[in-house]
Amino acid sequence: MHAFDAGAHARAWRPGDDVVRFVGSYEQRKQSALALYRTMRATGMLRRAMLIEYRCPTPRGCLLLGIFTTPHGPAWYTPPFKFSPERNARTSSEARSERTTDGDRRWRDRADLLDTEDPWEDLALYCDHTLNTLLPLRRVVADLEAGVRGRVSID
Repeated sequence: MHAFDAGAHARAWRPGDDVVRFVGSYEQRKQSALALYRTMRATGMLRRAMLIEYRCPTPRGCLLLGIFTTPHGPAWYTPPFKFSPERNARTSSEARSERTTDGDRRWRDRADLLDTEDPWEDLALYCDHTLNTLLPLRRVVADLEAGVRGRVSID
């Protein structure tokens, strides 16, 4: 296995470049993107690979969505979050048992490649302070194309 140089890939990717698809299912692609994010974070490489961090507008500025570069193009990451019991009771999800670590209100982190060719999906973003902030992926692509980098507050 060769070392991944996040800095080289950050300079190599250009807005409008096609995202190379992982071989395998949609679930395998998401698992691969999440594993790459976790590996980069654990090895200290994530800081150089992070392009944009969308954060909640509270003084704490929780990470809602991270856009980072990979050998396959840009990818997105949403961190784990939890709902209060009251907030959790107001929401429903058929996939709750699969998408939570406790089967109830502690939701898992997620990641996937950013589809720059057809970015018409909206991502629902959460932290302990915000509920269901929708961010269109086309805005993320537009921000990348405009050269936006670093922290961005989402109101």
